Amino acid sequence: MDNMRIFINLIIGVLILTACDGNWNTEIYTQKIPNSSKVIYDFSAWGGRDTHISGISIVDSTIEFDFLNTEMFPISIIEYMPNKDTLNIISLIKNKEEYSVTTYIENVDSLKVRIREYHEYPYHHKKSGVIGKYKFRKFVETQDSIKFIGLKKDYGATIDTAEISFLKGNIKLIEDTCKVVHNIWINKIEFIGNKDNKYACIGTYYFIPTQTYHTWDFSDNGIFKQKY
Repeated sequence: MDNMRIFINLIIGVLILTACDGNWNTEIYTQKIPNSSKVIYDFSAWGGRDTHISGISIVDSTIEFDFLNTEMFPISIIEYMPNKDTLNIISLIKNKEEYSVTTYIENVDSLKVRIREYHEYPYHHKKSGVIGKYKFRKFVETQDSIKFIGLKKDYGATIDTAEISFLKGNIKLIEDTCKVVHNIWINKIEFIGNKDNKYACIGTYYFIPTQTYHTWDFSDNGIFKQKY
């Protein structure tokens, strides 16, 4: 809601004032929205006095991104890959007073951002945090999903099959300066509880390629890539 966004941006303003010399180390990932000029920015920035800002913003590609002067959305996870009309996101709220799901819509120009708020599961759950780390032999990408084939567990939960698929939207490529992909992080939302009173938590999967892949081997849609 508007109050939540105002509060988030107020916190950013306070953190900016506490940074001592205006020098920031940034880590920025971008995801293009298909058939749209809008870009999703996932960023973290570290300033003086242990100042840390992180968040997700939606900015037109014709505008230079400035994390100090951008509006953040209360995004915990993207529900599924966006399109030119709609971005569906989930926001996890700690100590949410009402356990029922709250849904509201924000507009970024012609893009509708549909936000669903869930009560964050307050305890450790087997489907929250780091689920596991796995090596894969190859991948297959479709318009809305990615499949990893030839899996071998490094640590964590056992996957019963030799392959696994995920919907796009919450996939992040971890690369080096030569654009070689060394790790792929995927966040997945998990719901706990009945239909009307759901808790939610986020589990993270790490996938390590056993052969060399570059960022250009992956499409720009539904996948975060690092911006230098």
